[in-house]
Formats: sequence, C-alpha cells, structure tokens
Amino acid sequence: MDLSNLTDNPDNAKNVTVKPKDDCCNHADFSPTPQNKKNCLEFDLNSFKSKLFANTSDDLSLIEKDQGRIFNEIEVSLLEEKNRPKNQKNETPCFIANENPKTKDQTISFRLIDQLPIRKIIHDIPASRKKCNCGEKLKSFGSETIDKIEILPPQINLIRHICLKYVCTKCKDSQIRIATAFPQFLPKELADVSMLAFLFVSKFCKGIPFSKLGTLFSNFGFKFNTTSFCHYAFNSYERLKYLEDDFWKELFASVSIQIIETPIIASKEKNETKTQANLYVLRGLNRGKSILRFHYIHSHNKQFLNEKLKYYKGIIQTKDIVTFKSLTSPESKISNACCWGNFRRMFSEIIATDDKHEGAIKLLNFISEIYEIEDKIKPLSREERKLYRQTVSRRVIDRIFEFIDKELKVIHTNQLYANAIQSLNSQSNQLLVFMDHPEIPLDTDLAENDIQPFVNPNENWLFSDISETAEMSTFFYSLLETAKANGYDPFLYLKSLCLKIQSGESPKLFQVD
Repeated sequence: MDLSNLTDNPDNAKNVTVKPKDDCCNHADFSPTPQNKKNCLEFDLNSFKSKLFANTSDDLSLIEKDQGRIFNEIEVSLLEEKNRPKNQKNETPCFIANENPKTKDQTISFRLIDQLPIRKIIHDIPASRKKCNCGEKLKSFGSETIDKIEILPPQINLIRHICLKYVCTKCKDSQIRIATAFPQFLPKELADVSMLAFLFVSKFCKGIPFSKLGTLFSNFGFKFNTTSFCHYAFNSYERLKYLEDDFWKELFASVSIQIIETPIIASKEKNETKTQANLYVLRGLNRGKSILRFHYIHSHNKQFLNEKLKYYKGIIQTKDIVTFKSLTSPESKISNACCWGNFRRMFSEIIATDDKHEGAIKLLNFISEIYEIEDKIKPLSREERKLYRQTVSRRVIDRIFEFIDKELKVIHTNQLYANAIQSLNSQSNQLLVFMDHPEIPLDTDLAENDIQPFVNPNENWLFSDISETAEMSTFFYSLLETAKANGYDPFLYLKSLCLKIQSGESPKLFQVD
C-alpha cells in the first residue's frame, strides 16, 4: 500500500483503492491463497485506518502535550532517551551551557554541581582493617568521590529578639531600664515581613489559598491555621492602605487609562450562595511606570468610575465604547480611544464561520497591516512614532473607511458582518485618537492580560461578598501586579516596602529601591 496516496479527509476514504504489495506476494513464505490475500488486505486497511484516524498532537500546545503525558511520562521519557542517538544523549543533568559562547559554533559547558555549596561526609574503614596481614600499618593514598545532590525543605527560622534589662542593686526604688524594643511591622503577631511577603505572594500571585499554605507548613511541623493568615492579611492592609491615594494619583497623571471588566463569582458567607459581581482593572502609564488598579463591585453599576475619574483629564481606552459611554459625556473632560483589537476579533470570528467572506477578509487584512506598522515603529522615538501613525497608518485607515462607505450601501445577509461594519463606522473618531498620542497602544491587550486569571471561574479566585474583604483582596492584587508589571520581584518588592514602613517611613509605590 502506498502511504503517500492516503487521504486526510475521512469522507474520501471509501474512494481509496487498497492493493497488496507485490513484494509481499513474492515473498518465499507467502502463499498466494485467498485467505492470505484477505489477511494482507486487512493488514493494509488497518494500517490505513490507524494513519487516518489516529490521534494527532500537531494542534496541541506544549502545555497540553505535557499534560497529556502526565500518566506515563516516565515510560515515554525513558523510551525517547533509549531511542535517541548516542551523541545526543544527556550525560548528566548537572551540565548547563554558557549563554555567551566565544564563537557561534562553540558551546562552553560547566558542571552545575561545582557551583553548589558542599557538605563533605568522610567515610573511613574500621581501625581493625587498617593493618595489613603482615602486621604493617596501612597508609592512606587517596580517595574515591561520589556526588549526591541533597534538596532540603524551605528553611524557616525563629528570630528571638532579647531585650536586656538593668536595675540598680543598691537603690530599692531604682527604675528598671530595658533596651529599646526594635520596630515591628505587626507588633502583636509572630510573622516577620519576610513571612508576610511569602504568604501574600503565594496567595495573590500564585493562587495558593491560605488553607493549602497551612497544610504546607504543617507538613514541616509548623501549625498555622487559616484564621491566623487572614489576620496577618487584614492587619497588613491596615498599614499599607495609605497607598490607595498613591494609586489614583499615578493613574490621574497618566495620559491614558485602559479599563477592562469581567464578571466573577462571589461567595456569600451567610447563606453560602453564589452571586454575580464584577471586577474592573484600570491600567495607566506615568513616567515610564505601569500602574494597575483592580476594583471589585457587587453589581453592574459603574457609578464608582464616574466618582473616581471625575477629576481625570485624559483619555480612556476601552474594549467596547458603549459599556463606558457615561464616562465620556459632554460634561466630562475625558475622551475615548477605541480598541482596534476588538474589531480584529470581530472580523476573525466572522471568518471562522465563513472563511470565504471577502469583506471580512479584506478588513482583517487592513487591520493586520496597521499592526505590522506598529511592530516596525516600536524602537522609534515618540515623535517618529507619531509621524508614522499620522502618515503611513493614516493611509491604511483611509482605505478602511472608503471600503466601509461602500459596504454600508449594500444589504448583507451576514448579520454579524453588518453589525461589525456599522459599529466600526460609528466609532471612527475614537479609532483615530491613537494617531495623535504615541503612548496609546492600538488595543487593550495589556489590561486584558491583567484580568485574564479572573476570567476562568477557578475556586482559587472566589471572593467573599463582604466589601471590606473585597477591597483588601483587590488592593493586594493591585500592589503585587503593579510590581510585576514594572519588573520587580513581588516577594522582594513587598518585603522592602514593609521594611521601610516598619522603620517609620511612608514610601510611595515606587520608592522601594
């Protein structure tokens, strides 16, 4: 059977003619009996079915491939290692390559174990064996070395601060003098700033609930309950919440603010029922620093945005202008920059259902051309980017609206396409705002990435339906995600911030260095 003639379409399988191989029929052990011919045909047919209907991993992501191998990962990996050529086999897992070799074809590698601290254990023979049979004492002339890598659980230390006390032995009414107590972030709690940073980064950055963290500590012999961790979080928020004003000041100083919302699940403690709530993320950029502020409300009311942004004089960029139309009323000093990515998704969805739709394909190509221009001008200065947008990008946009004007005069059977071009035409002014402001991106992808972990209804992201708890949780999310967005290590950032507050300072968001 010629495998090169196999079809990828199951519907065409019945049109494939399966013929036995000539070399099979001419084999010395092969008897051209009807039964053998039938067996040969069945074998080739089964091979064809296996190739046609077998599972494929071509469309799977790397994460999906790894997840699919969890069950028999060991067996598959060992088999792959066995079948790998000798010159490609890994000699040891403790070799790493130099990132900057001297030449392109030269790879410099060194042993990772040489970089680790060494704890030596000397093994000696018993004294009774240190004499030869002739009675002479044996002399040591060397040793054999066996290396093993030891991994210890996370190290937890108890820091005991001892404050010495003094008193005069001659005076009966002498006053006791005691060393001044050191400053503490949480005076009445056992947790140090490093423990607090570990807890909050584990929960708010890595999605590990306090209950699981308590179990982790108990495995190492330390008994902490969830209530203690919650008290640590609440008391820490009381000391850190002065930064709320700093968040909004930094946002108000931004040329533009991206606003994205998503519905999330809220858990009520009293009747244990789940209600719908909304989470917002506001993302700004000031002095080259990104500012992220999460906000949680129990309903779809956007009045809080009107209150918070009533003094803002800038541009908001949203995924859908209709959702936040109240922010850009005639009385407001805020203008709106619409998201080009929203329309790119619209036309992509139309093509997904109708891959031959000429209008959607043409508009999607136009928008893709604008994105290609943006990729090319990223390294340029602010003024150069502005010039490119007002000339090169503007020519592409003019062609888009010329095409839209023609399409609006035609009656379209595809309602999704008709709605998309009408929406594009109605928001033409908002789509042009980015050309005069080089700081504004084409879309709200950054803010959408910030809110993405909350879109998936994972149990780790449940909120309690209590306003104080929601404010505290969103504050920690805002603080740590802002640190990550600016290249800070969340653990070191929060620890440094708490240490400065502990010493009596009141640092701003970015005064942690």
